[in-house]
Amino acid sequence: MVRTLTARPTVKLGHLIGKSYESRFTGDVTKSTYRTCSLPERPDEGSRVQAVACEYCEELVGFRIYSIAGTVRLRRRWLVLGCVGLVVSGLAGADLFRSHPLLAQTAGLVVLSAALVALGLAAVIAGFIGCRQDDGVRLLSGRPRHNML
Repeated sequence: MVRTLTARPTVKLGHLIGKSYESRFTGDVTKSTYRTCSLPERPDEGSRVQAVACEYCEELVGFRIYSIAGTVRLRRRWLVLGCVGLVVSGLAGADLFRSHPLLAQTAGLVVLSAALVALGLAAVIAGFIGCRQDDGVRLLSGRPRHNML
């Protein structure tokens, strides 16, 4: 699902209230409880650095908030990263599985090809998630108890 861009960012500032830990049959689970507050509206163009007061502890937390056009540009960069990763992993994978690979003359280069495939796939995943979910908000001065939700 693509995150819709509005005048006010959909991500929120979260203050960590507490954590609880549970052991289950499938593994350990950490549950975090947050108190949230909204962020200010986006600028008309460019980006703006702004400190937001946490409604729970009144501490100032710095954010960079991008305009809608700036956020669209950020999403395009994520898409380019995903496409580059797709090309790199495709070329390295094709070379790895050829009968006479160009890079695979030694065992070290086989490992390099496999690493390029893995890095390319990681870039594909990060790029395609980022191009759909980036909300154009960056946390600048993160405190240990604050996070973007």
